[in-house]
Amino acid sequence: MIQAPSSIFDENRYSGVRGAHKNLKRAEKARVLAGKLPSIVENLTSKVKAWEMERGVPFLYDKAPLLNVLAEYAQLRLEREEEKRRSRIWFDLVEKVTAK
Repeated sequence: MIQAPSSIFDENRYSGVRGAHKNLKRAEKARVLAGKLPSIVENLTSKVKAWEMERGVPFLYDKAPLLNVLAEYAQLRLEREEEKRRSRIWFDLVEKVTAK
């Protein structure tokens, strides 16, 4: 599973210290790359399927079929997105109740 670096939780990471603009630029590049991951995984999946059909053997990564690894990644990603959606709904509900 992909872990977020601890720097994303540091509140002072973009403060006016020397090199803060570099941290901001690096974070923006990481965000863009993370947004491209689903399409990269989809593209890789189609290419691996074509390779397996052509050769008639499974494409292995660390002695496991790569398609299984990619499917597991996709499932974990969907679960994370669902959890984010549920937490947003929960926080919106709490905000509405406390605002009254």
